Amino acid sequence: MAFSENLLSCLLPDGISGMDLLQVLLQHFGSAVHPDDGREVLYPKDPPYALRVVFNKRGEPIEARAAEAMTPESFTSLRERILREFVESAGLGVNRLVYFCMAPVLGWWRYRDYFQILPVPEAAPKADFAFLDHPFLIEFRYTRAPDFFLDSCRRARVVAKLALLLNALLVSPVQPLGKRSLGNLRFAWVMIPPEKEGTELRIAYRQEGYHYDGMCNPAENFSPVSHLEPIGAVSPQDYYRGEHRSNDKALKIPLDLSESFDRFYALGPGAQDRFLNACYWLSQANFACSWSMTFLAAIQAIETLVEPATGGATCAQCGVTKRPGPTQQFASFLKRYVPSGQEGDEGHGLLYKIRSGLTHGYHPPFLVDTEIFGMLSPAAEQQGQHLTLALTSARVALRNWLHDGDRSAC
Repeated sequence: MAFSENLLSCLLPDGISGMDLLQVLLQHFGSAVHPDDGREVLYPKDPPYALRVVFNKRGEPIEARAAEAMTPESFTSLRERILREFVESAGLGVNRLVYFCMAPVLGWWRYRDYFQILPVPEAAPKADFAFLDHPFLIEFRYTRAPDFFLDSCRRARVVAKLALLLNALLVSPVQPLGKRSLGNLRFAWVMIPPEKEGTELRIAYRQEGYHYDGMCNPAENFSPVSHLEPIGAVSPQDYYRGEHRSNDKALKIPLDLSESFDRFYALGPGAQDRFLNACYWLSQANFACSWSMTFLAAIQAIETLVEPATGGATCAQCGVTKRPGPTQQFASFLKRYVPSGQEGDEGHGLLYKIRSGLTHGYHPPFLVDTEIFGMLSPAAEQQGQHLTLALTSARVALRNWLHDGDRSAC
């Protein structure tokens, strides 16, 4: 084999995630090793090596080069396995995963022939009281894989991206059971009800879990919804600034939700990644365990979409180009994408100043994060208003950025 030839295009079919390729390579070679320096992985873990894969800063494979143990026969065998895993067995299927929402999902909504959301079956476990974790189904089409683990990874990757988008475009947070990250298993101390009255209360450390019969059964098409009402829709102007974030009222959606997804999928790859980065931080705002972290994550979601300052006037004496600073850029972005309410532009600038104070440590955490009775202080009420403004501004900014003209060339 030619050591200088980049074989990645031969190993990675168009439209397939590089993360899928890594799973196939690990199964094929049985092991891998990451040297202490550089951004490469060698297969297998012990010499003589057969393949060297190089990654970029984002962790994506960009090169695959033959090593000393690679022969034409072994390369052909690897190619055949990749074709078998990715191409010959490829086919669209429908799968479903349970996610959890702040508001109960009582109806259905479908985005074209790509995915739909609907309630879990009547017999499935549900909360006996209004709480944050109302189970619902995301059903989606995806490209199947013959390997069970690879197939599971593909399903998880598809639904995780959908959940990020729903988190940005809905006001009710959407989350997996693990909450913080894809594939995260969580354990918690729980109280187990006594087997009979008068017996001692039991405490146990248990893994979070959710299941019902038929929950993960694959299918060829979406579940029928003729017995359900469509999810109620509200105009975007009322939806994002109105009171639709509640844990005891049924989930509602904005009227332009389908258009929002259309606009996302019309974006170029770079713009899609950028928007998903903003969605990630807004998701973290939804799941953060403190007011301070929620505020910072909401501001970070906005900052992800702020364009770097360009142009500016160059000083004739010192030669330094003067451009708007971060606070001004942030306020200008919100002025464009978030219609001014009572807070006006001054409120937008204040958000960034609070963010800077929290980040750099010269502003203490929000009072409710450090004091048991902090909520009783007038300062906590004001901080709560700042937090609400940050979350609303982030959600409105992301939606309006997505709907601002044609970004498909980005």
